Amino acid sequence: MAERDYRRTKAELIAELDSLRRYTARPAATRAAEEGDDLNRLLVKNLPDAVRITCDGIIVYANDAAAILFRAGSPEQLIGRTVDEFIPARDRARQPDRQRMLLATGLAPRDEQQRLRLDGSRVDVEVLSIGIAWQGRPAQLDLIRDITDRVQARLALSESEARF
Repeated sequence: MAERDYRRTKAELIAELDSLRRYTARPAATRAAEEGDDLNRLLVKNLPDAVRITCDGIIVYANDAAAILFRAGSPEQLIGRTVDEFIPARDRARQPDRQRMLLATGLAPRDEQQRLRLDGSRVDVEVLSIGIAWQGRPAQLDLIRDITDRVQARLALSESEARF
């Protein structure tokens, strides 16, 4: 087995030592907060439910599940679009009440609605909205779950009960 050469140049050692000094000089609370932020980003990115963050009605963040739900090629295809593009006309009347509730309490509870996908099809969803700060600005985080199977099962049960 070949022996590994661990020798470094003086410049490499100085750069490494400088980096280590900067890291340890930061307060532990700052390091913990940054590690927590990284963990939160990883969690949100990998949630099975769609996560969408909007500022002033414009999508500024979407996870992979949102791209799948809305049939986008990637989350980046959702960013910059308005929220209204995804809300069918019949569900738009409910939005002002949800916004008032969100502003008053920081939360708009789960609500079953429909959303439009990029291909124009509709999907039944459950939406939970939370007021957050995004890069120092007020924002809204929407957790969106596809409930198509639930809605279809409910309709099938209703039809079955009507027949009998």
